[in-house]
Amino acid sequence: MIYRLHARGIGKKGDIFNEDSISSFESRVKKILDNKGTCTLIIIGSPGTGKTSAAKEFIRRGFLSFEKEKTYVIDDLRGENGERYTKKSIRHFDHLQYGKLLILIDYRAAWYLKNADIGLFITLNEDKRLMNLKSRSPRSLRRYKKRFYRNPPIPYTYNYKDFYICKENLLTILNS
Repeated sequence: MIYRLHARGIGKKGDIFNEDSISSFESRVKKILDNKGTCTLIIIGSPGTGKTSAAKEFIRRGFLSFEKEKTYVIDDLRGENGERYTKKSIRHFDHLQYGKLLILIDYRAAWYLKNADIGLFITLNEDKRLMNLKSRSPRSLRRYKKRFYRNPPIPYTYNYKDFYICKENLLTILNS
C-alpha cells in the first residue's frame, strides 16, 4: 500500500509528458544511451490506460526517433518475438545490445525493474480509464475498476525526477 502512496506523490511531482516536452524527453534518453550504451525505459499505468496499445505501436514502428531495430519492447512480461520472461529474469536483463533502448511496459514494471533509467507514468482520468476497460471486456471492467488498481506500485528506489507523467493518451501525444 505504501508503494501506491509513493506513486501518487510521483504522479503529482514528476515532469509532464506532452507535445511540448517530447524533445526534452528524447534528448534525455539519447544522453543516457550515449553515456551508458543502453537505456532502460519503463512505462507504467493502471489497467485501461493504453499501455499495450502503445507497446504494439512501438514494436511496429519504433519509439520516437528510435527505429524499431534500436528498440526492444517487453509488454506484460512477453518479448517482441513471443518469448516469455519471469519477474526474476527481468531484474537481471543483461543481454541488451549496445546502443539499444529497452522498453518495459507493465502495471508493475517499476516493481520488477528497480533500477530503470527513466520512467513514464500514464495517468488517465478515472472515467476515461473505466470506459477503456469496458470496451475491452466486461470482465476486465469488473476486475480492474477497484480502487486498488488506480496507482501502480513504485518502490522508493525511484524519485519524481526519474519519471515523466503522461495525463493523456500516449499514442495521441506521440502521433501529434
